[in-house]
Amino acid sequence: MDPQQFINVLVSASRKENAGFFGPAGTTCLSPDAIWWNHELWAQGKHKGIVLHGEDIRSAEYTYYGPPGRVACLDGLFLGIAGRALKNIDLNKPEYLVDSWDYYDIYYTTQAHLKGFYNSVEPIFLIHHSFGNLAGRESWEKNRQLFIQNNNLPIQV
Repeated sequence: MDPQQFINVLVSASRKENAGFFGPAGTTCLSPDAIWWNHELWAQGKHKGIVLHGEDIRSAEYTYYGPPGRVACLDGLFLGIAGRALKNIDLNKPEYLVDSWDYYDIYYTTQAHLKGFYNSVEPIFLIHHSFGNLAGRESWEKNRQLFIQNNNLPIQV
């Protein structure tokens, strides 16, 4: 994806009616386990996007989640947001989350969705230098449980 294509995708996403967050991967349903990439929902076609993993484009592997479109929440590997949505969400870390701020992506994007903003997965192609290695660490798991306790799940489109 050349720089102009990247900019065009971002501008187009930000101009959608009632645009919220946009990025390369997310789900239409954040299940009661609060794991956006939940494999059962993936098999049901609830996820959207594509993520490249690796050091460079020549050696990258990819994970295909599904076609672009509207989602309830997005993965934090890249997040864009329309100005109106940015002005209408709480950017502070919620008091119930502890330690590292894991779940910022889920918190921000579900908050925008619940306020009626249109979150979307867009055809944004970039390399993610992680295979989700933060998932499963102690602070991530603790914050996942706290997110579950403090939110009414599932959250879906």
